[in-house]
Amino acid sequence: MYTQNNKKFYIIGSNRFDFLDTTVEAISTLLRCNLIIIPKNFKNEFREFLIDKKKKVIKTNDLDFENKLFFENVFSLFKREKKIGLLIDGDPHYHFTNKINVFFSKKKVDVVKILGILEIARWVNTKYDFLTNREKNSSLSFFIPSSKKEIINILKKCFSGKLIIQIKKKALFNECLIIFKKKILKKKFKLYIDGSRKYLAKDIMNLKNNHINAYFVIECE
Repeated sequence: MYTQNNKKFYIIGSNRFDFLDTTVEAISTLLRCNLIIIPKNFKNEFREFLIDKKKKVIKTNDLDFENKLFFENVFSLFKREKKIGLLIDGDPHYHFTNKINVFFSKKKVDVVKILGILEIARWVNTKYDFLTNREKNSSLSFFIPSSKKEIINILKKCFSGKLIIQIKKKALFNECLIIFKKKILKKKFKLYIDGSRKYLAKDIMNLKNNHINAYFVIECE
């Protein structure tokens, strides 16, 4: 929802590996911003393009954007700027819960999400393991749960096509693995972490960071 607030925080979906995947809407939004925040893992082409357009750029090491500390750091930048953009890998509509809207609305800053390519779709497409099948008119259901209870409630529901559960915290990820190991759920799933399909338990347990970017792709009847 758009309001009359003068300050705007644009969250812009993209493909961090390929600037050419950036949509026309995303580029025009970037050009409207006074300042753009770019994660450190983005290709240099993004930064070079913005600098060429005389834009202020901040590179960030923080890849976990769904937290109050990050929100507060961004808000502090609005003391000097009115329009700030954040480039993210994937689609912001699936990256953020309503927390970000609640936080910035209280600060009288509009949050505007610009459509990008769904991250998990890009990952599986490169492996020809497509999420949907047009011949079968298949569908997708997408969730970003925040607790073990929420994961269990999601799995108990009836879905057709494929169910996608994105997990961003290692502790919750470990809980999710335990749930899937219980035979009572009888759910077949594929696991992708940071663009790679994971098969072996040792590959999964060697994860060191508290922040994780994992997708469980579950086959539903």
